[in-house]
Formats: sequence, structure tokens, C-alpha cells
Amino acid sequence: MKIASRPHYVALGAVMAAAAGFVLTVAACGSALEGYVQSVHAVDLLGAIGLPRAGWFNAFAFVGPGLLVASVGVASYLQQSRNASAMARIGALIAVFSALAFVALGVFPLDLSRLDAGSSRLHATAWSVWWLSIATGASLVFIASRTLDGPWPRRLAGLALAWMVPGFALFAPVQWGSAIPQRLAFAAWFAWWLLAASAVSRNAASAQGSSRQARA
Repeated sequence: MKIASRPHYVALGAVMAAAAGFVLTVAACGSALEGYVQSVHAVDLLGAIGLPRAGWFNAFAFVGPGLLVASVGVASYLQQSRNASAMARIGALIAVFSALAFVALGVFPLDLSRLDAGSSRLHATAWSVWWLSIATGASLVFIASRTLDGPWPRRLAGLALAWMVPGFALFAPVQWGSAIPQRLAFAAWFAWWLLAASAVSRNAASAQGSSRQARA
């Protein structure tokens, strides 16, 4: 079967591949770094300047997955119909910036010798843009959802997942430390994009079915 005949699998597969690549890279690089404990240390520490395999980590944990997710975001934005509200289109576009900020986390890694300047400052900026843009974009999409297709439970789940990202990133209990909340924030982010990708997949399948009926 030709790939072109199954376009509705591409978006979902891209996000699943991105999430799997992220998880596997964090697990592999974490186990290879002496003294690193997943439940204690932050994820982005693995990509800090000067650490072994930091470049590979940043490429396969942040840059590659981020680009895959961004491609799904662009597809979602382009798939917005002309009848979709400006708010829905803007929300979809802002969500793309979250994926680009995820890429920037790997392009500008932490510099443990200069945590308040240089690459570390850009890394912190990318982190803020990452959680802020997904919460903002998802909120706009939800507010405009009266013009979109899809069941309400799915939309509410998407909004909840999007707000879990800043919730875990910023407001998690102090006793949790930074490692677990950060991983939960990443998990919620990928879960939101899985929902977004499934919507792209449904729309692509519907469009394909409509075109077949038109030809018939």
C-alpha cells in the first residue's frame, strides 16, 4: 500500500516517534552518565555543555523530536479551514512556537559554569516560551472550539493536558523537587500533541474520503 493512501497515519506516527525518541534518549543517556539519577536530576542536565554525549542527547531528545512535533503543528495550522475563526488559527500557530521552543532547548543547552548568562539564559528563555505557548495556544483553540469538529471530552482533555505543563513546571509541590515535575510536564506536553495529531489524522481521513466520493 502506498504511503500516500494513508496520510492520516503520518501526524500521529510523527508525535509517537518524537515521544519515543525523547524517552529512549533520556533513558539511555541517563544510564550512561555516572551519578545521574532519573528521579533526582533534571532532564536537560544530560545535555549540559561539557558533559559526555551532550550533543547527541540534545539532538535526539530535543531537536529531532521538536522538529517532528513542529511539523504536526504546521500541518494542523494549514489544515484549518477558511471557516475556522482567527482565534483557532492563532492558537494553532502559537502551539507551533511551543515545539520550536522545545527545539531551542537542545540548540541552547545549559552551561553549568554560567547558569545566569550565555547559553543557560537562552535555555531558560526557551523553557519559559515552551510552557507558556502551549498553555496559551491550547486555550485559544479550546475557546474557539465551537467552530471545530470533535467531541467535548477530547477538547477538555486537551485543555487540561496543556495546563498541566505549566502546572508541573512551575507549581508542583516543593517536596517533589524538580526532576519528577519536569518529566510530568514533558509527558503532558507530548500527550497534548498526540491529541492534536489524532485530530489532524481524522481530518485527513475525512478529506480523503470526501475526495473519493467526489470522484465517484
